[in-house]
Amino acid sequence: MKQPDVVQGRPLYIAGLRQRVDSKIAGPRIASLWRKLNMHGKVEGQIDGQPAYGVSYFANDKEFDYVAGVAVKNGFVTVPEGFVLLEIPEQTWLVFEHRGHVQTLPDTIHKIWTDWFPRQTEWKPAETSSVTPIVMETYDEERFDATQGAGIVELWVAAAATAKP
Repeated sequence: MKQPDVVQGRPLYIAGLRQRVDSKIAGPRIASLWRKLNMHGKVEGQIDGQPAYGVSYFANDKEFDYVAGVAVKNGFVTVPEGFVLLEIPEQTWLVFEHRGHVQTLPDTIHKIWTDWFPRQTEWKPAETSSVTPIVMETYDEERFDATQGAGIVELWVAAAATAKP
C-alpha cells in the first residue's frame, strides 16, 4: 500500500442523503443512496468542480452512518427535504488511494486499519464520534467513472500524530 499524503483539511460543508447501514451488507444500501442523490440533480449552493463525497461516521460495532453528498458553499443553505447538512471540522487527514471498482473499496479500508496503521508508529486513527467522520471518500469526475463504478477514489482518514517518546 502506497504511503498516504498528509493533509490539514479546512472546514467543509456537505449536503447529502444519510442512512445507517449494517457493516456486513453496506454495499447495496450505499449504492442506493448514490442513485437517489444522482436522480436529485444539483443541490442549492453546490460548489461546481468539487468531487462528490461519501462520509462514514461511527455508530456502533455493527453499523455506521453513511452520507452520500456534495460540497456546498457554507452552512447557510437550505437543503432539500430528506437531505442532511454536515459540517466537517478542520482536522488532519491521511489520504489514501483506492484503485478499482467500488465493490472492493471495503477491502482497501480494511487494509488501512489492519495492515497500514499497525505497521507504523507516526499516526493513529483520530478519536471520532457520531459527528466526526471516520472516513471520507472523494469521487472526482476526472479520475472516477460513476457509470462504471470504477476508477480512483481518495480515502481521507481522520488521523492524529502519535506521541513521541
